Amino acid sequence: MFLDDTSPGALSSAGDVFMDGLLMDLLPRAEELSGLKLFPTYSYFRVYHRGDVLGRHTDRQSCEISLSLCLGYQGEEPWPLMVEGPGGSSAVALAPGDALLYRGIECPHWREPLEGERNAQVFLHYVDQNGPYAEWKYDKRPSLSFKRPRLQT
Repeated sequence: MFLDDTSPGALSSAGDVFMDGLLMDLLPRAEELSGLKLFPTYSYFRVYHRGDVLGRHTDRQSCEISLSLCLGYQGEEPWPLMVEGPGGSSAVALAPGDALLYRGIECPHWREPLEGERNAQVFLHYVDQNGPYAEWKYDKRPSLSFKRPRLQT
């Protein structure tokens, strides 16, 4: 696990074998809901702690279609994911097992400070096989199981 700039303090992991399994297992459902034939790109797991935030952002090209899945939380209520779409901003509270499918590169999204103890999320990313980002299949890796070396800073 490592820290990233999008959510300072939260622990993250990209390309975990179990999360990549979810990426593939949920591919047919993501295709059904999006109405698109999709390529998987990558999975990203994050554990947030009290006070963590997710800065307002849009995603890179490999996140054309994103699925945010709540794996669980410790707190009095679900922690809402804020998503801004053409009709304005919405707060989407995801209970364990709930997921939200959205266009990560088009819709800014963020989270306010976590008031609970912990929140575990996995982000599953896909691209349209017939769209402008199809080249991002497997996040431009030979396969999902191929790991890029992490650079030490």
